[in-house]
Amino acid sequence: MEGLHSRALAWLASGLALVMLAACGEADRSPGAVAGAAGDVAVVPVGAAPVPATSTGRPAPVAYPAPDETSTAVQQWYADYDAAILAHLRALAAQGDPYAHLALAMMLPFPDAPDQAEALERARMAALREAARLAPDDPLLAWMEAQFCMAGDAACDRDAALARLQAIAPDNAAHWLPSLAEAWEQGDAAAIDRYLGLAAAAERLDLHYGDVLAMMTEATRDAPIPPLDARTRAQIGRELGLGRPATDAELAAISVSARAATYGLPPFNAVMATCRPDPVRPMTATRSGNCRRLMSRLAAGSSLYERALGLAGMVRLTQGRPEGVEWREQLRRFLWIQQQYPQDALTIPGYWEAHVYQGEMAALEDFLRRQGRLEPPDGWLPADPRQRERVLTGGEPRGT
Repeated sequence: MEGLHSRALAWLASGLALVMLAACGEADRSPGAVAGAAGDVAVVPVGAAPVPATSTGRPAPVAYPAPDETSTAVQQWYADYDAAILAHLRALAAQGDPYAHLALAMMLPFPDAPDQAEALERARMAALREAARLAPDDPLLAWMEAQFCMAGDAACDRDAALARLQAIAPDNAAHWLPSLAEAWEQGDAAAIDRYLGLAAAAERLDLHYGDVLAMMTEATRDAPIPPLDARTRAQIGRELGLGRPATDAELAAISVSARAATYGLPPFNAVMATCRPDPVRPMTATRSGNCRRLMSRLAAGSSLYERALGLAGMVRLTQGRPEGVEWREQLRRFLWIQQQYPQDALTIPGYWEAHVYQGEMAALEDFLRRQGRLEPPDGWLPADPRQRERVLTGGEPRGT
């Protein structure tokens, strides 16, 4: 049985590593680079193992710790808590709640052995299909069905899921990114430009991560937390890097955030590669304009990851243009904010609730504003050479 602590730490490590790569302008390069970059992120908890991305930018399955790496009592408590959440969600789902069916699909365990995989995936897809039956026009449910399909479920019709999603909400740029990724992987230039144009013409860009986080929080809020003796609670607190026993609220937040993040990364590699300027083969004016429209929306996103990708992209796309100065200043400010991310975010009163219901960037900016640390000091520059050069010139350090 997987542990909540390993899911949470892997989520933190992989997410922050991806933010670092994106801010350096490396998110469109080898997915394996994500793992190598994790050590450069100062706020990654000690001992956390990053999750390498797949070719579409989605996380690979998490490698959970072997049973001998944590005590039997802790592992048993994790198993009991997962079981309690699943029982709670099944009861809600039986009442016809479509989001309970979605939460159930997300909380079903990953298989410990190959012979368990087929039955678990059938149950997962059955829950998703029932959610879609109950709310056939719900964009969040359609988005999550497509996410599961992109993860490679053999029982899922990927093309049909994407077509349904795009028909339900064609005005969301995020809904066109999976099709763009597929065209990029196939090397179909015409299809790349078609889906890039549809994404750029969309009215908004919403990755649904905040929706998923809020939905999971609400669906699991009343799930009973199994009894936890003082010794086991203290051990979990140590493993989470809290320096004290974990509270019930922290344990619930970790479970929700880890599950939400498992399905929270859309395929951005294709976008970043498509919109990366190439001096040898300059992009057309149409592609350049579409890239700027899409990247500017990402740069105003609600998460660190979106803003890192969007700002790095806009700095590259506006290098040598008058507006490049403003985009480089926005990147400088973002890098300062990213470096102020509190390592003890879960323990700050009200911070997690703000993260869930207002968004990651809004919560972080409000926290730093109240501390007087929101704006970077005059003349501040990041220590990382690539980030520093990107802020100063929009380019790469010499020799890279």
